[in-house]
This record gives sequence, C-alpha cells and structure tokens, in this order.
Amino acid sequence: MANDEEELQKLFALQDKARAIESEIAQLIDVLDNMPGKPGLNGRLVDKEGFPRADVDVHTARIHRNRIACLQTDHKSIMQQVEKGLFEHHSRVKEGRIAPRHSAPIDSAASHRYAAVAPVLETQKPLRPFAVKPPSRLLLVVDEVSSDSPAQTAGLQVGDRVLAIGDVEWTAISRQGMQALAAAVQESKDRDMAVVVMREGEARTTELTLRPQVWSGRGLLGCHLNPLPLS
Repeated sequence: MANDEEELQKLFALQDKARAIESEIAQLIDVLDNMPGKPGLNGRLVDKEGFPRADVDVHTARIHRNRIACLQTDHKSIMQQVEKGLFEHHSRVKEGRIAPRHSAPIDSAASHRYAAVAPVLETQKPLRPFAVKPPSRLLLVVDEVSSDSPAQTAGLQVGDRVLAIGDVEWTAISRQGMQALAAAVQESKDRDMAVVVMREGEARTTELTLRPQVWSGRGLLGCHLNPLPLS
C-alpha cells in the first residue's frame, strides 16, 4: 500500500508539472497574440513577396512558437504517463490489492445525493488555449447514474473516474470531505460544469458537459461519486 501511495504521489507530481507546462504555453501564446504585428500562434511571418514581415519580430516569434511545440510534446508525454498510472491504480483496486478507504456519499445540505461530470481535455488535442481548467487531483469513481438524470444526459457512466470537476481540487475534498463537491455543484446550478473523466479500456480522457439542475429525481445531478482509495 505504501508503494501505491508513492506511485500516486508521483502521478500528482506529474500533474503539477503538466499544469506548469500549460501555464508557460498560455503565457507564450499571450506574448505572440499581443506583440507588435500580433502574429499569434499561426499567423504569417512573411509578406506576400516571401520576405520577413517588417511589422513583426520574426526571430522572437519563431523562438516562441518552437518553444510551444516542444512544450506540447512534453505535455502529451506526461499526460500519457498519468493516464497509464491511473488505469494501473484502478486495476489494483479492483483486484483487491489495495484496501479501499471508507468513504461517505456526496450529500447536499438536505442530505440529497450529489455527483458530477462534464467536458474537457483530450490529451491528443493541441494546447491552444484550454477551454476548461486542466485536470486537478480529483480521484473519484462513479458508482451510480439514474435514468433520465442530468448526469445520464451528459453521458456519465458507472465506472467513470473523475479527474477534474469544475474548480474543485483534491485538497478541498481532503479538508472538507465530499461536502466540498456538493457545495460546488449547488453553486453551479443551471450552469455547465467542466469535468474530466477516464474510462476503463480507453487510452485518453473523455469530454462531457454536465449542467446541475432540478429534474424528476433527487439532487441536481442524479449520480453518485465516491473517492478512489489512495492507499
């Protein structure tokens, strides 16, 4: 179990590294978008006659673009490692090699079940710029989805592992329990929440969009999440 905890910490470190890369990419894109001539990430650096544009610092623009390309390659490699590690961890949980921690279901203030899921990041897509927040340290598993619920409409499935949901971080779950997620869902009522999920047998994250809202059943989502065991 200790070894598995160490492996998860390594995955968290990789996710931190990925977020740092994403931040640097965003900064470089901002520079390209706002430097004289505004060449951006894909704008022309030569004029109609094939000469370097006089209104653009072509040398600097090319340096930034090359750096972004290198960072995108690094990010893709890191996220592949993270996804592989999470699948291996979940397999060990299913095989009983890791003893699950006791976890409470998601409840609202009225003791209703909550849970979630939504759109997000595919690691194979170019990084420009992220439409939603990159995956956080959430490690949750979906163990119930009600028929005709907002969760089912969004495409959430039993067995999905949730890597990111809205602005909720794993640290908030650790400090406040699942009520932190329930509160975030309540605050997002009738608004889309961005969520990253991984599915067994798939090599990349899946993109979904969920809108918490009142429906014919209980809660705002109609699904149930539990934390994956960390040791």
